[in-house]
Amino acid sequence: MRTANRAQAEQQRLLQVALRKEFYRRNFEAFAREQIRIRGKRPGDICSLDITQRPAQLAFHKKIEEQARTRGWVRGRCVKARQQGLSTYSENRMLQGAVLTRNFNSLLIANDKPTTELIFNIARFAYDNLRPDYKPLTRYASKSELVFENPNPKSRHIDPGNNSRMTFAVAKEVTGTAATLQGLHTSETSKWPENACTMLENTLLPALHLEPGTIHLDESTAFYRGNYFREKCDAARSGKTSYFFLFVPWWYDPTYSVVLDKGEKFRPNAEERALIKLAAQGTKQCDGGLPPWELTFEQLKWRRITIADRADGERLFAQEYPHRYEDAWVRMDVNVYPLDALERQEANVRPPKWYAELKPSHAGNVIKPQLFNALRTDTEIAAGKEYIAIWKEPQPGRRYYLGIDVSLGIEGRNWSVGEVIDGETREQVAEAHILVDPDDLGWLMFSLGMYYNEAQINTELTGPGYNTDARLKKNGYPNLYFWKNRERIAPKITNLTGWKTSNESKRYLIGVSRSLLNHDGVIIRSQVLLDELRDFVVAPGFIQDQYYAETGDDDAVMAWNFALVAADDEDFGDNLPQAKQQRADPTEQRRLRELEVARAIAQGDWAVDNFEPGSGEHDGLSAAVGSLKGWD
Repeated sequence: MRTANRAQAEQQRLLQVALRKEFYRRNFEAFAREQIRIRGKRPGDICSLDITQRPAQLAFHKKIEEQARTRGWVRGRCVKARQQGLSTYSENRMLQGAVLTRNFNSLLIANDKPTTELIFNIARFAYDNLRPDYKPLTRYASKSELVFENPNPKSRHIDPGNNSRMTFAVAKEVTGTAATLQGLHTSETSKWPENACTMLENTLLPALHLEPGTIHLDESTAFYRGNYFREKCDAARSGKTSYFFLFVPWWYDPTYSVVLDKGEKFRPNAEERALIKLAAQGTKQCDGGLPPWELTFEQLKWRRITIADRADGERLFAQEYPHRYEDAWVRMDVNVYPLDALERQEANVRPPKWYAELKPSHAGNVIKPQLFNALRTDTEIAAGKEYIAIWKEPQPGRRYYLGIDVSLGIEGRNWSVGEVIDGETREQVAEAHILVDPDDLGWLMFSLGMYYNEAQINTELTGPGYNTDARLKKNGYPNLYFWKNRERIAPKITNLTGWKTSNESKRYLIGVSRSLLNHDGVIIRSQVLLDELRDFVVAPGFIQDQYYAETGDDDAVMAWNFALVAADDEDFGDNLPQAKQQRADPTEQRRLRELEVARAIAQGDWAVDNFEPGSGEHDGLSAAVGSLKGWD
């Protein structure tokens, strides 16, 4: 009888264990808290993995659970600050699948051998500390694999065990796999070599099917050469892929803090006050929409100490401990535009007031843009969709300048971008971001320029820009930018239109815009433009420096520069007393403009082109006078 009671009790206990296993299989939070043991940050600490006490892990967990509930499978990418526990979370999420689910094969890949060994040791430590009832049979455990199968070949056909495994690999040593995967954890992907990224894309991801119960967690700090990881994160942020995206600022780890000394009065500086406001706003929706965070003086003190202790100071601190997604991608190349000046411009960025539809126009038929309420989201714009955004309508009597960066208009290539600024305030008032043939672009920019009080148009002539500039001339646009010879004591106007980009002229462009930006002489409204300015870098070259976008495009940057330099040329000499007196006299203004026109005409004949069959011709002098409009 006692034996029967013991057997019945044991059977009841095993039933309870089986029920508990099923509960754990469905509830990672409980499994982690009750079963997983990890080494803490303090020497000798061993603690449970309680994700409710770790805000970064909890935020990641909520995203995972939401997608698992709505789609059945999980695909997630995360940019994080260092040591926030997301690698630990991801490894143990794979361990949960392997020890509680049959036929669950997972692959865990890190950027180098030490990191791979680290994640293996974390997983092995967690497995070793599971309670015996929840440990599956283990066939073997090497430094690269945990295999959960019956180790006894004689009884394996009767009781195979879970038939699951966790494989650990170094990114550069992965050669491919033919096995179907149910779980994939990729860590520090931003530091992977290019061949490993190719292997991940072409071989490993196809082995992980979009089936219920499958999971891929891709988490990494940012790294200045991590182009593949950043491109994947940008795509996830846009909402165009199956992956959710999460950005976790450094302050989401409460352990990043240093207690204030007794009587210490902590006074945050301007940058720290800006961080407090930023944290209180929460993160953008495209970055995961984390709720507001109350940044403490203790956390700011930790930040000061950490920056002071680093040989690289604040520059790489932003990479290892970012406070905003865009600022995490620190480059070894030099940012052309100072990040602190761009930080100040963030307050000026706002959604457009309207979106516009442009119709082709010429001098004989000018069609005003049709405005629509701004219903599109910032996420849609960031995703690279076409748009013509309007922040301010033209005001009577004001001068405007339109810079155009022209693309070939081929799908998958760069955008054509037009930037309109107010000549007096240098405020960005409109932005066209479209994919169209260069000749067709001229028809549309005619409409946009005429709408903004016949804005002076400065088109880059390099490559396809010649076609756009030619179309504007053929259609009779009245106010084109004239190329200036800058070697003289004052910029000498020529009879050539548009902007000729060379290394020297690009330096000049950037010099003008940098100076204005540094002294808050511009107002940026577009998030697209601001993000491109952050990505715009210069790399020292043996013969000449190279300016380029580290990731993404620089079309908005260049168009903005063309508009700014056109406005700056109009104001040349305005601060001289004589110039101020002359410009205050309308008669003197007219005399100066006629003098400049005469000089330009004397340098060569003007080409005459009918803008529309049967519409008549414009003589060269009228065209020159019209194109110089604004010099008075």
